Amino acid sequence: MTRRCTPLLACTSRLVRWLVGCVVLLSCGACGPTIGDACETSSECGTGAICDEATEGGYCTMTPCRPGECPAEAVCVDFGTERTWCMRRCDDGQGCREGLTCRDDIGEVPFCGISPPS
Repeated sequence: MTRRCTPLLACTSRLVRWLVGCVVLLSCGACGPTIGDACETSSECGTGAICDEATEGGYCTMTPCRPGECPAEAVCVDFGTERTWCMRRCDDGQGCREGLTCRDDIGEVPFCGISPPS
């Protein structure tokens, strides 16, 4: 007996392939550069971000910013200079790449940055 594909099965199969494709595309977007990533040039940091080369290994950031304007993984930090910077959020000393410290000495939300001067 030959099995025939019904229009419903064909549509369901196409829908499943389409949904899988969407999930793959969306997950790839999450793999892109984020605030706090290491960089050598601004082109490595994604749209609207720059590479702060003053931080060892570079630091993808955005400047200037206002509270609530940074991407979800970041917080706007005012270092008391005339510029504000989007910095990667961290929790309980965790979530920073090697060489950075989870700082809670500036602002209300801990962020990944270089250790403050002693």
